Amino acid sequence: MTALEWAQRTERALRQSEERFHALFDNAPVGISLYSDDGQVLLANQALAVMTGE
Repeated sequence: MTALEWAQRTERALRQSEERFHALFDNAPVGISLYSDDGQVLLANQALAVMTGE
C-alpha cells in the first residue's frame, strides 16, 4: 500500500466514523452535550435543547 492509498483509506475511515457519531448524536432520544476544558458548550443535540427549553 502506498502512502497515498493509506492516507485515502484513513480519511475515508475518519469520515465514516464522523458520520456514525453525528447520526447517533443527532438522533439520540436523550440529551447529549460536549464541553470544552473550560466548561463552554461545544455541541448539544436537539434532545438536550428540548429538555432545557433552548
